[in-house]
Amino acid sequence: MARNSILWSVLAALALFLALYFGCNRLSTDEKASAISASIQAKNATNTSLVDVEAAKKSLPADQLQAIVQLEEQAKSVEGAEKSALLKKIASKWYQNQRPDMSGQLALDIAALDKTAEAWGIAGTTLTQAARMAKEADNQRRLADEAIASFDKATELAPDNWQYNLNKAICLAEFPLPTEPMKGILLLRELDTQHPDQPAILLTLGRLAIQTGQFERAITRLEKVAQIAPDNKEVYCFLAEAYAGANQTDKAAAARAKCP
Repeated sequence: MARNSILWSVLAALALFLALYFGCNRLSTDEKASAISASIQAKNATNTSLVDVEAAKKSLPADQLQAIVQLEEQAKSVEGAEKSALLKKIASKWYQNQRPDMSGQLALDIAALDKTAEAWGIAGTTLTQAARMAKEADNQRRLADEAIASFDKATELAPDNWQYNLNKAICLAEFPLPTEPMKGILLLRELDTQHPDQPAILLTLGRLAIQTGQFERAITRLEKVAQIAPDNKEVYCFLAEAYAGANQTDKAAAARAKCP
């Protein structure tokens, strides 16, 4: 399972890196963006409670702190796209310093400025990673809830993009709601019905099946991914685990040889 955790952490970090450095500036319809923005602005005042900013700054090396403070000062005197660009630079620095919680906090502010589905999706991805790294259960829950809310806002702006609901389902599966512990799994099954043969959805279902010891079910889904997307090297890593769990040692060895 250690390989699973590493792979998914790397994917989340890569998604954030690309998004923060290269950005996405496409706006959805003005009506949707304005409606969602209105509900966000009132909430943003409470978002600072996600992270103890001063304590986080004290944990930074002096040079990193200085760089962030300088960017913060610059951001105070600008608005709009220029402010968003500076916040992205700050968020990137926090992420590089292993603080996705601070990066996620800033991602919420960026999304409120940019008003795009992509920005809310980045916020959700970053906050999910922050929840994975949080040590206290209360912090995990708070960060995961903000991530779920961010994915919902992304979906409102881009209802045809199933990736946001997939990321929401992953977050819900990793951090189940106390009152609806199966919500993430049910959402994944719904997505699988709506979008059959999507490798990312099948891969997620296969990974979760491995975690619950359902190795035969995992093999069925992962072999389908290997057929649809044979160049996807990651699937062979999961197949190796699934075959090993099902005592299919020869297939496990063959799959492991293809795992990067």
